[in-house]
Amino acid sequence: METRVTGKTLTHCIAYGGGSKVDEQWRETSEWRSRLKRAAAVREPRFDENTNSWHGLIPFEILAKYRTETISWQGMAQSWGLVCYLIGMKQKESKRKEYVKKFKKLSRGLSGLSKKPEEQMKVVEEVYGIPADKLYDRWRNWLLKDF
Repeated sequence: METRVTGKTLTHCIAYGGGSKVDEQWRETSEWRSRLKRAAAVREPRFDENTNSWHGLIPFEILAKYRTETISWQGMAQSWGLVCYLIGMKQKESKRKEYVKKFKKLSRGLSGLSKKPEEQMKVVEEVYGIPADKLYDRWRNWLLKDF
């Protein structure tokens, strides 16, 4: 929505505390779309200890465990791109509404902190009817073709 209205994202403003993963190459939000496409093209993602960053997309099971105060810039970019896919582009209105309703219910009272990743994945699976990792693969393919 931010991209459609303002032409850029300001998502990085929410409680980013720097964490322990410094990935400055992802800091510029205007480059998130192109960086996500390039990351999606990497078939076997890996974490580089030397640069303290990911080569390729951060795997879903790791991304889901990040907390808002320690998430990396790439994690924020991926979260933004994944939400664009889940409730935005290419999804049926009924699925968007159901996802938003269930995720709001899940996140009530969190004060910006993550719920258990298993609970988040369960919501994704309930709404979209496939395991979260399969939906993540579909998202990756969508990034390569349509994003």
